[in-house]
Amino acid sequence: MTKHVRFEDDVPSESREYCESCSTHQSTKRQGSLEKQVKSLQMEIAYAKEFAEICHSRAEVLQENNTRLLEHIKQEHAKHRETIIRRLQKLQETTEKKDTKDKDWYDCVDMPSFLGPLRFQSIHTSFKNEVTTLDTVPEG
Repeated sequence: MTKHVRFEDDVPSESREYCESCSTHQSTKRQGSLEKQVKSLQMEIAYAKEFAEICHSRAEVLQENNTRLLEHIKQEHAKHRETIIRRLQKLQETTEKKDTKDKDWYDCVDMPSFLGPLRFQSIHTSFKNEVTTLDTVPEG
């Protein structure tokens, strides 16, 4: 029976035994294995390319969505800002009108502003008392 030996450089050529059929079989086996590995790697590369394309297209879609969302946020911010500015202006105008009304009334009464409401209260009370006394006086 023939002994199968691995061919290595450190083994002297006279000690090597060679089996043609075994060598051919091993070579074919290795070649088939290498071909399977190459096909497997080619398939992996194809899948990786497809995956990269999918990721790239999704990234583009996400970028577009982010851009639209940012624009929408800016528009909403501007709307709310304008609304707040208008409300503040109305509030300021209302406050100014109220201050002007109060000032006019106080000037008309010719009293210091802190006494104005007290004066109005006493005028109202005395007028009310006069009306009540007129109603109760018998006709003559």
